[in-house]
Amino acid sequence: MDKIILPALRSHVPGVTEGNGKPTWHIPIHIYTKSGIDFDFGPLLLFDKAVIDGQSLEYIQNSKKPEFAPLKKSITYLKGEGFLETSDFGSDLEGVRSIINSHIKNFLNDPIPLRAPVLRGIEGYRSNIKNIENTFKDYNKGVLSYGFGMHLMIEKSGGRINDKKILQINKLMVSKKARWTKEELELVKEIIRPTVESLYQKLVLSEIYGVPFLDVDYTSEMYSIIQKESLRAVNGKANLSTKKVLEGQNLFNCIIPNLRPSSAEEMIKFLKQPSIKDFRQYIDDAATSGNSITKGQYTNLLTETLRAEQKYKEIMTKIAWGERAISFIPFVNWVAPGISVLLDKYFRKKTIGKHEWLYALIKSSN
Repeated sequence: MDKIILPALRSHVPGVTEGNGKPTWHIPIHIYTKSGIDFDFGPLLLFDKAVIDGQSLEYIQNSKKPEFAPLKKSITYLKGEGFLETSDFGSDLEGVRSIINSHIKNFLNDPIPLRAPVLRGIEGYRSNIKNIENTFKDYNKGVLSYGFGMHLMIEKSGGRINDKKILQINKLMVSKKARWTKEELELVKEIIRPTVESLYQKLVLSEIYGVPFLDVDYTSEMYSIIQKESLRAVNGKANLSTKKVLEGQNLFNCIIPNLRPSSAEEMIKFLKQPSIKDFRQYIDDAATSGNSITKGQYTNLLTETLRAEQKYKEIMTKIAWGERAISFIPFVNWVAPGISVLLDKYFRKKTIGKHEWLYALIKSSN
């Protein structure tokens, strides 16, 4: 059975505890709805089961935030239906913490080239701040703009880092100077380290469980850099699984974001349809070929699907008229319904059959 792990966005990084951080740090990848935060059903359309952190589940269940109501409902339903299980990611990571620390230290030997991808990731996060503000109306909006590393640095200092110090650090993150002091390098490392640790931990969990993981799309650039520095870079099977996840994420985030199933119930209905195999094959083909799905390709797919539907309707209209004519012939009219069913199945397969998954996906998103 194919599985995917969905770690919480920022849990288990040294310096992060359950009681600190932004409202979304301790929950898996999610979406924003009018009712609050809900589970991102996209991964379960590609894999048979998702695994989340037991600590994350406990955090969600114990939260008093009304914004978590949709998420609580979906997780309870998915667990009950057998599509979601939990595991102790914290214990898994602590068992190899010394190895992780060693790898992170080596990786950060030269932090200067890592600044740009981290900053681009922060900008990607900030593009989503409006959704967070609209969802968590009682949260300190000023704190939301801080990147992960800066947020932890401020918390670690007990809030004693003033605006002047923050400005200094921000300048270092874009400086083109050739000579760096040891103190400046350490400041840059402290800003970058939490993001690197968070992604590296997810990579480690992926290796421990032997399955891919999914993170928010704005971390993908830094993840690619970390992946190339790990043994995973020569693991063909793991790389293909990762590409599959990225293609699925690309499809939902960039191409058809409104086609995510509208609820856990609708998602499971979609999973039980035969067309799920064609949907997964569509993603597999994109991952295997290396031809990432683009907006143009999706437009072509939609156009082709609409044309196929029109052709199917035209054929079935002709069959209906033929049926009507046959029904006037004595002793033959009782055969007509059977012929209709067979022809319907045949021409459906020949026309819209390979795109049945798209119709099912549209229906599940209503």
